Amino acid sequence: MTNNHKCIYIDSDLIVEGDISELYDIELEGKCIAGVKEGFELASAQLKKKRLNELKIPSLEDYINTGVLIVDLKKIREMNLDYNLKSAGYITYRYNDQDAINVTFFGKIKHLPVKYNMRRVWALANDPEYYECFGKNNFCEAKKSPVVIHYLGKYKPWIYKNTYKAKRWWDYVEMQDDV
Repeated sequence: MTNNHKCIYIDSDLIVEGDISELYDIELEGKCIAGVKEGFELASAQLKKKRLNELKIPSLEDYINTGVLIVDLKKIREMNLDYNLKSAGYITYRYNDQDAINVTFFGKIKHLPVKYNMRRVWALANDPEYYECFGKNNFCEAKKSPVVIHYLGKYKPWIYKNTYKAKRWWDYVEMQDDV
């Protein structure tokens, strides 16, 4: 048995622009994982119904993007949810691991501030619906000072050099050359 009780997971298609050590200190309040919500409140009723049918969960309100996660490994082991997660991995989902994680941990998910998983499409948005979905202060803070920028979707900076914050991504690539 390992002594690791908590971890931070970070996808490979993002950059970290601030101190993420504070993520580790966020209290999960009895939840198994934490991540930034996906924002299905902004989706059409037809899409929501389709996703609920695919996932077989009662609600999409807590559905998160799994690009940045805080994971309470101890709690997951205690609840034997690691077995459930492995089993969910054998199901074919539209968004593979993300769907499996959201289904397995339904009802055991805490939301993180948007600044820990800011997406290109959100950074460019100026729609009041986003303020309503995520909270105006939460969303504005993320736009102004994102801690993590996630290049999800097809607009990757290594393909589209003029996408949101692509230059910043390339700055990090150049820093690697100096190491």
